[in-house]
Amino acid sequence: MKGRWLFVSIATMGLVPVVAFLLIVFWMGFWQGSPGDLVVYTLKHYRELFTDASTYRTLLNTLGFASTTVLISLSFAMPIEFFGSINWLRGKMLDGARVETESGTLVIQAPRQYEGSVVVGVRPENAKWFQPLADMENRFAATVLSITFLGDQATSEVKINDKILLAKTLPDDAKPAGAILVQLPKAKIVVFPETATQRDLDHK
Repeated sequence: MKGRWLFVSIATMGLVPVVAFLLIVFWMGFWQGSPGDLVVYTLKHYRELFTDASTYRTLLNTLGFASTTVLISLSFAMPIEFFGSINWLRGKMLDGARVETESGTLVIQAPRQYEGSVVVGVRPENAKWFQPLADMENRFAATVLSITFLGDQATSEVKINDKILLAKTLPDDAKPAGAILVQLPKAKIVVFPETATQRDLDHK
């Protein structure tokens, strides 16, 4: 919680001079005359601005450009963020509901008809510290290797058998380095068939 409020405080402090500058510019828009002259306040400048058709053409062009840029960026960023940050485990289907992976046997929620080699994915925020009343499925003994605090979240490197996974938690929930129990909820596990291309890339 402290880390989150520190991040918010720093961001707010950075916004203060920006907002102050915008307010000064807005206030100066009411001035009539040149700097150094006697200040006369008027609505003339804003009246001309909001009655000029080119103002709205410029605004619409800016909104269209910004919207297009955001949509194109999201179309690339969202898949990259999802597949880039996810923990990937190689494994083999034991049956429709279980996968033998390099970290141990995982139970999945939705049965799959895949046979042979598969790839299992678990997002870092879905790797949970085991709770006493939680389901016993997909519980593994693990070792926390390192912790990195990033504003309102903490990223931990967790080693399960010989595989290192990433886990994301709130800063107050972060665990110190050492032994721990980790659970990978079956509802949050995704499974894909391993392709020949993926295997070839691994051997390069």
